Amino acid sequence: MSFQPPIYYPTDLSDLHQSTTTTSVEEDHVDKEYFQQKVYYYLNELRCFVHQAPFDIQTGISEDMIAQLAHILAEGKIFLTVSELVNSQRIEEQILHKQLIDLRSEQSACRSTLRRKHREEISMNSSRPHHLPVLHKEHEQEMQIYCQKHHFRRLKIQGVISHQDPLVVNFECTFMLNKSHRTPCQLLIYHNQWIIRRRGGGALFLDQM
Repeated sequence: MSFQPPIYYPTDLSDLHQSTTTTSVEEDHVDKEYFQQKVYYYLNELRCFVHQAPFDIQTGISEDMIAQLAHILAEGKIFLTVSELVNSQRIEEQILHKQLIDLRSEQSACRSTLRRKHREEISMNSSRPHHLPVLHKEHEQEMQIYCQKHHFRRLKIQGVISHQDPLVVNFECTFMLNKSHRTPCQLLIYHNQWIIRRRGGGALFLDQM
């Protein structure tokens, strides 16, 4: 949309020099007529542009709005404003692009750090001794304690031994003094096996613990 108004001033240079004697009223009249031509031109162009738009957009644009916009375009100030806005937008886009590059670099550095830490954790875990054998050993000890308790309870139910039995009390005192270096699990197993040996004649198979 570029306005090319009709030429209101003479093209002959001699006539142009003679026109310098024109009064200021005539100059104002010519300027007003020139401005009015620009308004009409932009008004017609805007109307054609609106008619080519979809119907829902046409209904949202009034004739007063088109006339106001035509006057603004005829004054020419809007072009400077648009140019400034374009420059501002370009600068803002450059700033946003730089921020985007910085964020991508930061994210890449964070991902690299996380991958490195993950590899270090995997390496540390692979170098540590596996806890499964320890867990198996603890499970076996717990099962031995359970079996010994169950057998000891059955002996008490059968009346073979009791808590007041002198053999049990004497064994607990002497065994704690002489075998204090043993674990609680070993003490209980050794205790029960000793009672079974004394009462039932069984072999003390944990004597080497």
